[in-house]
Amino acid sequence: MWNHNQQLQIARRVKEVHPDCRVAFGGPHVPDDSEPYLREHPFVDVLVHGEGEIALRDLLAAFLTSEPDLDRIAGISFLNDGTYTNTTPGKQLPKDLPVPSPYLNALFDTFLEDGRPNKIGL
Repeated sequence: MWNHNQQLQIARRVKEVHPDCRVAFGGPHVPDDSEPYLREHPFVDVLVHGEGEIALRDLLAAFLTSEPDLDRIAGISFLNDGTYTNTTPGKQLPKDLPVPSPYLNALFDTFLEDGRPNKIGL
């Protein structure tokens, strides 16, 4: 949630430059009732709900096809020609699968250390 506004601006700019690019958002800021969110942010193509690892894998595989069938991917919502779709809830990762935290393994330390809230100059 700390970077939601920043990610919205990045997504908007990417979509302006590359309109065929597909933008997927996930995380705690993604609302369960997501139709208003998608309509308010037309540059976001897909919202991933809950644990997104499996849904993201399935989205990437679908986007490699010439006609992706998003209706078959669990745990997402999207607009298609103005029609809202919210698929069945996604699967959770197995509890014994280790998924390291980028916060705990120091991947974000350099990015966060200067305290500036806006890293892209928007």
